[in-house]
Amino acid sequence: MARFAFRCLLVFILLIKGTGSFAQFGSLKNKVKEKTEGAKEQKQEESKPPRADAPPESGSPADKAPTTKGKSAGKERSNSIEMVEPDFSSQAFKPAVAWYSLLSDNCLYFNNVNGQFKFNNLAVSFLPTKTKDGRDAGYKTYSKPYVALEMEVFDVKNNVTKANLLYTASPDGVPFHTMELVENKPGYDWGATLTDGSYECRFKIGGVPFYTFPFSIIKVANTDPYAPAPFLYFLRGPWQEWGRVEFGPDEDFLFSFYHTYETTQIENQARYDKTFSFEYMYKLKRNGKVVAAADLNQNNSAFQWKQTMVENGSYNRFESWMLDYPITAQGANAGKERPFKKADLKDGSYTMEVTIKQDGKETTHSYPFTVTGGKIDSDPQANRSVHTDAMTLVEQGRNFVYIRKSKS
Repeated sequence: MARFAFRCLLVFILLIKGTGSFAQFGSLKNKVKEKTEGAKEQKQEESKPPRADAPPESGSPADKAPTTKGKSAGKERSNSIEMVEPDFSSQAFKPAVAWYSLLSDNCLYFNNVNGQFKFNNLAVSFLPTKTKDGRDAGYKTYSKPYVALEMEVFDVKNNVTKANLLYTASPDGVPFHTMELVENKPGYDWGATLTDGSYECRFKIGGVPFYTFPFSIIKVANTDPYAPAPFLYFLRGPWQEWGRVEFGPDEDFLFSFYHTYETTQIENQARYDKTFSFEYMYKLKRNGKVVAAADLNQNNSAFQWKQTMVENGSYNRFESWMLDYPITAQGANAGKERPFKKADLKDGSYTMEVTIKQDGKETTHSYPFTVTGGKIDSDPQANRSVHTDAMTLVEQGRNFVYIRKSKS
């Protein structure tokens, strides 16, 4: 009996110890479980997708502005943009805005009724690749660092800034970038509202000026008291002073000029850019003798007019390829037109004569240039070795030669 009681006591003691061990094991198990679940939650938190408003990691249109016009965002810069100074020595030349974009009616928006003015996009050469502190220069608003591209529209007469516009830039074939307007950035304007006067577009990188483009605006009153607009604004500037030579894929000689039409007689305030017909004729002379023309009669090589349309208040560019003059009269190629090509530019003094016929009037403009060694000599303002003021250089680009119109 005593032996049985001893065995029962021993079993009871072992049960008590076992219960404590299981409790400790359960507590340890719970702790391990809590730690494991905490790690899972942390991992899930770290692997969450980025916010929808997070900046993109690569070049994307996230910072492109909508094309709708809005009110001015004010003249003060946003504190979110740091003016990072560029290292201009990181490129072979100082940057310049290409004239084929500055003079393009596809890049410029100008409202002749209310004076709204802006460049939506532009081509710029030799943007610095580095900042002053040695970092890679970025030209998107989400770049780190972001080197701000700005255009200040400055009223020269009144010595006041009319608007500050912000741009981003994307590579467009070395050494060019395409600038695109950002219209919705706080602290910047979507455009400028101008009246008659003299102005400059002053371009800056990281707050440092690098290029300027001068132009002016005239105001023409409407003589009709019932007209939908009492007056209209019209641009004045380099469009009136320059022509352009280009060579096509087959090295055909192409010439362009800029032309506009100006009338205050409009249908309504939204239809100020009505088109009007006109005619023009090209003659290319070498040392005073005609060697090419834009359009010729195949029977007798007579000069012919080309017919086209131009917008009211806008400088449109008109381009035409040239034909050998006169057309071959004999042999196997008799009566066949032959394009005038780059190889036909023999050394000498040339003049491109452009005659415009509109509203019963004819006006002839002359664009003189010289050819040396088979190449057109650049205008001094377009020659970097001669024109040392980078702020006013005529950036011709890879394929164009700008010819200054002679003063009549």
